[in-house]
Amino acid sequence: MVCRRPEIPDGIPGFLLDFAALLIGRIEHTYIESGEGFMSFIKQPFDEFLGFVYERVSPSEVHVTLPLQPLHINSVGVVHGGIISALVDVAMSNLMDADEAGVQQAVTIDLHTTFLQGAKGKSLTAAATIVKKGRTLMYADCRVVNEENLLVARATGTFFVR
Repeated sequence: MVCRRPEIPDGIPGFLLDFAALLIGRIEHTYIESGEGFMSFIKQPFDEFLGFVYERVSPSEVHVTLPLQPLHINSVGVVHGGIISALVDVAMSNLMDADEAGVQQAVTIDLHTTFLQGAKGKSLTAAATIVKKGRTLMYADCRVVNEENLLVARATGTFFVR
């Protein structure tokens, strides 16, 4: 995969669109070129704040990596469960491409996260896959590993597809 912003049909380069988006406060999104064309992830302020890094492995699999920071660690010395829950939710939500305006197409209606061991290390990666996608619902699974590939959490989610 090659990460780049595509040229807009009327010839406006991406950097001008980025500047315009900042001026009017639109949500930016990232384009990923693959065999199926351009696919986009939503970059929301909360996701940016946490520092998520996105990768589309296939049309039905997304990896989201979180480089860990002291902010993510709870008083026991492991990654806060809410951070891991946000990581799996963002990974599974991004299984559906954003629309042309950068708006997410899947919203969470049910999320279940199981914490298997205290998460420590330099980063966590959530690998989300589509289990089944219907007309209005998508079911997804997600596994969270640290940089040593130790499984620290699992999650399942149900999403309303717009």
